[in-house]
Amino acid sequence: MDTHPMDTASPPAVVAEGLAFSYASGGGVQRADLTLGAGTMTAVEGPSGSGKSTLLALLGLILSPAAGSLHIDGAATHALPAAERDLLRRRSIGIVLQDLGTAAVPQRLGERGRRLRAPSGPAPHRGPGPARRPRHG
Repeated sequence: MDTHPMDTASPPAVVAEGLAFSYASGGGVQRADLTLGAGTMTAVEGPSGSGKSTLLALLGLILSPAAGSLHIDGAATHALPAAERDLLRRRSIGIVLQDLGTAAVPQRLGERGRRLRAPSGPAPHRGPGPARRPRHG
């Protein structure tokens, strides 16, 4: 039997088997099987309406699958209460939205996922040369 270097690597970060989700209006994901290693990059491609965003929402624990299983960092996500799913999402998953609509909320994430308020007061200096300080008094 041939061995591949991946065989001795750490366990996969994501294992999805038979994931399925359908919208009442139609569409969704019929069956998704994939294994992703920690630190890997994966592209999801397909025509409009093929289920790419739904698959990412399932993998990001935003949607719950109607069928199949999803393990993230070894945890069986279907068995987790909502609060633990939220914690797993915060600790292990990064999500970049493709469309924020018309209302973008200015937030920055700090270390360990803490939410930081948007800076208040004068806007930071962004041009060349020294910044001018507002005069008080």
